[in-house]
Amino acid sequence: MFGRNKALAAEGADLAVTTQGADMVRKESHQHNHGARSMIGTKVVVKGDIFSEEDLTIEGQVEGTVTAKSNEVHVGVAGKLKGTIHAKNVRIEGHVNGEIRSSECALVAASAQVQGNIIAPRVILEDGAKFKGSIDMDGSEKPAVAAPKPVEAAKVNA
Repeated sequence: MFGRNKALAAEGADLAVTTQGADMVRKESHQHNHGARSMIGTKVVVKGDIFSEEDLTIEGQVEGTVTAKSNEVHVGVAGKLKGTIHAKNVRIEGHVNGEIRSSECALVAASAQVQGNIIAPRVILEDGAKFKGSIDMDGSEKPAVAAPKPVEAAKVNA
């Protein structure tokens, strides 16, 4: 068993370990950033802004702005965030009190409790999720098409 894991690691396989309650779930990770994922554990409290260039899982408590514009921010079941999230993709399973801004997709899972606004081109609210706020799916980050200029009436000299 342990030899297999060593062999996989030696081959460069991307493995991520996540917790769900007391169970450990191992899953293969197919991320563009070579499997890089940071985690804020259940007994960690962060007060301040976080800037990440890799995927981030929050299982602890964060108060501040979390920015991972090219990656995913995942607030796990035990996670609590008070502040703003700016990320490519956002998955909420825990508690968020603040604004969620995603350039691709924001998912609010059935176990989530979100109070705040969501701004994303795609939003998924699973059945059972608790959400209070507004959702903006305007897609205003796309370039706007310029309106045609009105044609001026020709002046007639009489």
